[in-house]
Amino acid sequence: MNSLILSRLLNNVHTWVMNPTVLRILNSVYMRDLRRIAGKLRYDATCECSDADVRQMLSQPSLDCLVQRKRLQYLATLSITKPKALLAILQARPQKQQLPWATQMVSDLERFYAGVVEVRSVLPPPAEGNGAIWMEFITAQSDRWHTLTNSLFYTNSCLDKSVGVDNESQLNFQCQICAAPQPAFATAKALAQHQRTKHKMRVNLRWYVDDSGVCPCCKNIYHTRIRVMAHLQNPKKPECKTHVLSGFLNPLSASEVQRLDSLDAAAIRAARKQGHAYPKAACAATDANGKCIGCARA
Repeated sequence: MNSLILSRLLNNVHTWVMNPTVLRILNSVYMRDLRRIAGKLRYDATCECSDADVRQMLSQPSLDCLVQRKRLQYLATLSITKPKALLAILQARPQKQQLPWATQMVSDLERFYAGVVEVRSVLPPPAEGNGAIWMEFITAQSDRWHTLTNSLFYTNSCLDKSVGVDNESQLNFQCQICAAPQPAFATAKALAQHQRTKHKMRVNLRWYVDDSGVCPCCKNIYHTRIRVMAHLQNPKKPECKTHVLSGFLNPLSASEVQRLDSLDAAAIRAARKQGHAYPKAACAATDANGKCIGCARA
């Protein structure tokens, strides 16, 4: 995990100003690996474990914790090497406000101080007047600092979702198929994912898309059925989807749809074995006149 995955996933992450969007992207890769190890796959209809449950099961820290460790260890590098230009930038206060990275580091130190008992026994609270004491300790005992930062451990994450009384009103999409009590979801996308995994529901568009790779509405050429399906389900361009589902087209036979679904499933499995969510495009999409409308290149 550390040498093959985290070394790449967390490369230079200590220099970033972290936000939930970026953290969510990194966390999706991290949790995918932990779920694979635990055998609790996210898209398994029988699995009801949250990400927090999986981390607690494996006694693994959250990605929030791993990123904080990286930043704290980078603080030791700054303390020892003392790059004058960088330190001057980090100490700047435009409009009397700390830079976002410096504010983030102060928050890291406060959590580190509260979460590691040994730190509280050798250092004062990370208040503004105690900065010199902390930097002196880090410089003089860099190996011990590295050990202490690695002892920081917690499994909770700012990305964890908890459904309580305060946010029940935000769960507007209820599954009408489930028996009572029917689960509710915050978005239509989350409800659709639940229905796909739990109830094996499939989109009706697949009954109108053959293996020619051509959109039955706009006649654009996408070369594979999977890419045509992705085109039809693009929420930003609903015209083709609306036309296909309007009833003007004749559906394929059940046997043909089953055959095409099997081929698509096999292609997706092969792509995921190579580390991709879907098969990579071999060439760019074109319109009916042959003009390139996609970004892929052969």
